[in-house]
Amino acid sequence: MFDQLVSFSSGQLTYKAAIDNLNILDYDYYFRIVDDIIRGNMAAVLLAFDEILSHGFDAHHFLTGMSSHLRDLLMCKDEVTLPLLEVSPVVRDRYKSQAAACSAPWLLELLERTHQADLDFKSARHQRLHVEYNLMKLCSVGKTSSASAPVP
Repeated sequence: MFDQLVSFSSGQLTYKAAIDNLNILDYDYYFRIVDDIIRGNMAAVLLAFDEILSHGFDAHHFLTGMSSHLRDLLMCKDEVTLPLLEVSPVVRDRYKSQAAACSAPWLLELLERTHQADLDFKSARHQRLHVEYNLMKLCSVGKTSSASAPVP
């Protein structure tokens, strides 16, 4: 696999080349989407999901990854649970930074909604719409008006 990665990346093996050639959904997507959910930027969230689908990723895989990302953010809310994260120190710092921008109850609500969306996914007739609808709902969790932010 390493030899194939090197040959497909013209001898310049980078992180980006590796995830592109292995077709791996990168952490960056989830960080970006959660940042946009925090801001309530529904359009950006939907465009990011469309980008993910256009790269050939499965919508159900995206949902399970989103739940995992939210779980990891919750693990960062307490120093005691930080060792439960199985990521590099650099990625752990990104999680800690993003987790600081929101409250544990807000993250729990998002995790509950993504978990339910995951459970309902297979029975949805229009699975893309199912995920998009749930992403739109995530953008409004904890908001009393369009200008309010999630509870810190």
